[in-house]
Order: sequence, then C-alpha cells, then structure tokens
Amino acid sequence: MRGKRRRRRIGRYTITGILGHGGMGTVYRAVMPTTNRTVALKLLNPSEPLTALLGMPALRDIFSAEVLTMARLRHPHIADIRDFDYDGKNPFYTMEYYCANLGMMIDEKFTLESPTRRIPPDKVLAWGAQILDGLDCMHSAGVVHRDIKPQNMLVTDENTIKICDFGMSLDMEEGSGPSAPGMRVGTPYYAAPEQAADPDRADERSDLFSAGVLLYRLLTGELPVMKGFMLSLVNPLYDQGWDDFFARALSWKPERRFQNAAEMAAALMTLELHRQKHSRRICRDIAADQRPSSRHGLRDTPIRASGGRAGNLFGVDSLWQPRTYIRNMFAPPEEHIVLDEATRLLWQRAGSACPVDRPEAERLIAAWNGAGFGGITAWRLPTVNELLSLIPDPTLPESECGPAPFTGEREWFWSCDRRSRKTSWYVNTRLGYAGWQDDGCRYFVRAVASSPV
Repeated sequence: MRGKRRRRRIGRYTITGILGHGGMGTVYRAVMPTTNRTVALKLLNPSEPLTALLGMPALRDIFSAEVLTMARLRHPHIADIRDFDYDGKNPFYTMEYYCANLGMMIDEKFTLESPTRRIPPDKVLAWGAQILDGLDCMHSAGVVHRDIKPQNMLVTDENTIKICDFGMSLDMEEGSGPSAPGMRVGTPYYAAPEQAADPDRADERSDLFSAGVLLYRLLTGELPVMKGFMLSLVNPLYDQGWDDFFARALSWKPERRFQNAAEMAAALMTLELHRQKHSRRICRDIAADQRPSSRHGLRDTPIRASGGRAGNLFGVDSLWQPRTYIRNMFAPPEEHIVLDEATRLLWQRAGSACPVDRPEAERLIAAWNGAGFGGITAWRLPTVNELLSLIPDPTLPESECGPAPFTGEREWFWSCDRRSRKTSWYVNTRLGYAGWQDDGCRYFVRAVASSPV
C-alpha cells in the first residue's frame, strides 16, 4: 500500500492548490500553521523570457518592492499583505485570500477578444466607485498600478473589491518600476496608449484609462477597442451622460481624460439609469398554456460532472448562463418559506445567515432537517438546475409588484452538484451564471424541498 503523499510546503505554509501563474510568479492557495486559515501565497517564480530580460537579482528587488508597496497601502479596497519570507533564495508573500475576482465573474478568458458575461449596471456603479476609491489612495501615495484589469480585482464574501497584484507598479516619485527595452508592462486592450508605447510614461491617468476599459467591459461584455459603441444607442438604460463619461475615460490623450480618480468617481456617481416603465400585471400575466403542470423536469438529484458534460446537464451556454429561463410564479411568501408555483419547489426565504464552506453547507442542511425548519424535514441542497430556475429572464422588464420572495442580499449559493472530489458547483443568482470552486470557498446556502402537491 502506498503511503500518503506529503503535501508541499513553502516556508511554514502548507500548499493546497495553485491559483494562477504570472510573468513574475506563481500564486498558491496555502494554509497557515496553527490557525489553519487559508491565504494566497505568491512565490517569485519568473518566466524564462522575463528572467533572461531582467535577471534574477533585479527580479528579486522588484518582488521585494511589490511587497513594500502593498504593505504601505492600507485601504479597504486594496489587498492586505500578511507575511513575507523566503523559500530558499526565492522570496514569497502571503495576503488575504478570496475565491472570486472580476475576471472569473465575467468569464474573461486568455483570448481577451471573446465576449464575456455582462454585469448589471447598478453593480458596476458600486464596484466602479470602490475601484476608484482604491486608486485614489494608491495615487495619493505616489503609486501607479499599471495593470488594472478584471483578474486583479478580488471580490470578497461581502461583494467588495480589493485591488491586488502590484508587481508592475511604478513609483511616481522615484520614476522607477519594472521595465526594460522591449518589455511590455500591462495587459493588451487594458493598458493606456502611452503606457503601451513607453511604460515609464505611465501616470495616474493611465490607470484611469484601464479602469474605463474595465467598466465598459463589465457593462457590455465587449472591449471598447473591439466594438466602441455608444451605450445610449443600444440600451435605453443609458443616456448621453454615459456616452460622455466613457468618451472622456477612454480618450487616447491623457490630458483629455479625468485627471484623478476622485474626479472620475464624482462623474461616475452622477450617472443615472433610465429604467423602462412597465405594467405590474407582468407578475401574474402568464397565458394558460404557459402555466406549467410539472416541475419543468428540473433535476433534483446530485451529480458529479465537469466540462461540456456539465454544461449540457445544466442547460447553459458557453458563458454558463441559462439557455432558457423559467418565469417564476411565487406564491405569497410565508415567514420562512416560499413556493414557486412554476416549478413546485419550496425555498427557504433567507437561507444561511453568512457564507459557509461546502462541508458546513451540508451540516446546515442536516441541522435544519433535524429542527424541522419551517415545518419541513426534507430540505436539501438544490441542484444547479434548480438554482438556475431562480434567475430572471434578462430580456424581460424588472418586476416591482408583490412582496419580495426572498429576504437578505444573498446571491452566491452552493449547489449539491460536485465537479470533483474537492470542488463543487455554485450559482450566482444575481449575475445569472453557474461556476465551480474549491470546497473551502464560502457561499450562502438556500435550501430547497419538493412540494408534496
């Protein structure tokens, strides 16, 4: 019998997985000794081209400078450094760990030209204000990030943004940052024109250009350089003010852009959404032939699947969003439960009070059944298909009639479906997609039960 394989260690940390690779290093998911708290650990592990271009001594200095930069930037929307040490000759640092980033949430792939998921505009306004608040702090400290993009925007359990990855940052006072002849600093399509031409010419307005690209991407699923359409021409939610905002944010001439993050944030907060008026009868105005007599054939037993097979079983498209939507018909909610007459599913109105990891989600289900929560003892974690049934059709106007079926601002929910032994599927019901994460991530639980009638 083979012995158990020893888990790799870096310094005093136990490595539990790889989160990603970059030009400068590798980011791992790691566990702290004693407390068993999960952190993100970045180890200097440069690519061969970068090592050949700059050399390891210079790269170690750059890495140490990144740590010092992050350590002196204390702000609610900037990721916080926890520790710094060496693994042999190579330095590493740890920072707070969050499972989600904006790149993952919009499903931005390596081929940046591919369309991505769109984010509701009210969410983009809130996140945009947080990003600009973090940039204002950073720029006031004399730091230009030079790589503002969705993957470098961590999203916490409370849906707040934390800017991370300062490996390419520039110290404006010293005029120094990672660069060499022929070296690209920043990400194509996101980097400002002057930064792409000469990385050392970047200033705070370069970061604001990148932030403008990011916000446009979130709203439209497109890159402005690929489409560049004015929002007011394609969506009645937006007026000329939105067009003026992006025309200024995305100007190729720095002097025509917003000159600082506070100015850009103030302009962002003046933007308004012009929601279409609609009749309240949409809530119940469903033709008789549309009223389902069964549960739409929604799967109610757990599966283990990944890749294309999972996508087919879940009924989602290439962006993991529903190919078809169910028009919910929620009965007047009771104190703790609500019935969707369209699917004949009983849902908890509130669910868990806080996000929990996947094992804890199963323990909560058992506890609710043991206590007969809401008079029901057959609660279970919903399947991905059942959770997807809660996503409203984005082509229909928003409904404002009747009491809200659910309480609390919760949108990330664990499903009962697994992707692998240590990963499970979840659904974001606000942004309208399915995804998978490590079981140690923390999402909410909303239990479901099949109606007996």
